[in-house]
Amino acid sequence: ISETDITVTLPAGTDVTNLSPVIIHTGASISPESEITQDFTNPVTYTVTAQDDTTQDYIVTIIVTPSLKYHRFEFLGNDLNTATTNYCESTTLGLPKLNLEIEEKLAIGSIYLVSGSTEISNGYYKVYIATDSENSDADENISGDFFTNVITLNCATEISFDPSTGIYTAPAGSTVTINASLVTEEGLSSISLSDSTTSLLILWPGWEADSNNVSGTISMPTNEIIIFTGTHNGAGSTLVTINNDQGASESFIMDVDNGMPQ
Repeated sequence: ISETDITVTLPAGTDVTNLSPVIIHTGASISPESEITQDFTNPVTYTVTAQDDTTQDYIVTIIVTPSLKYHRFEFLGNDLNTATTNYCESTTLGLPKLNLEIEEKLAIGSIYLVSGSTEISNGYYKVYIATDSENSDADENISGDFFTNVITLNCATEISFDPSTGIYTAPAGSTVTINASLVTEEGLSSISLSDSTTSLLILWPGWEADSNNVSGTISMPTNEIIIFTGTHNGAGSTLVTINNDQGASESFIMDVDNGMPQ
């Protein structure tokens, strides 16, 4: 009890939608009354009226102790690269039956990535909590300290480009080469790259002699996003190509009517 907040912890499996609490108070009356069935999915307010007709609200919150749940093990692969690929692409290689006696009280839906141990051979597993300990023969009743070797599998950011916003997305640290060429060797262009706060590179094809084809290289920032803005003035058009050292290539064309974003 904390002032007018009352918290009650009940055993695992308690149905909080149909509780009839017995309430003892020193006031003249209470509403709702004692032993009246209530749904405690959300906190319930009780109002106590004193002998002098003053009132005080008390907020009652019910917390149910989490049940001991079974854990599901999804095998991702015997080596880190394979495990990362399967995890990031959400593929499943199988749900192994385990004979472990390991017990953890964890929230339903929690996800852990664990490295292999002698009990489960070598490999990497995605582990999550089942909603029902009896819902699958792939769930094993486990107890003890099993989650000591938690690992992190980092999924690579997909490389993408959206001409409508000028936003280019790629993994941090990857090298991006931008080439800008005047298609008909006419006109002037300006292409600017930023990470939304800092200018990273500016290209000026056509502004100087022999500059109809210009290029520059940047390293993707930690936020994995760069923003293209650009204009083309005069006749002709400008072809801009974006090459990433991880193999992806994008391109767009600017002319007097279509800059960037487009």
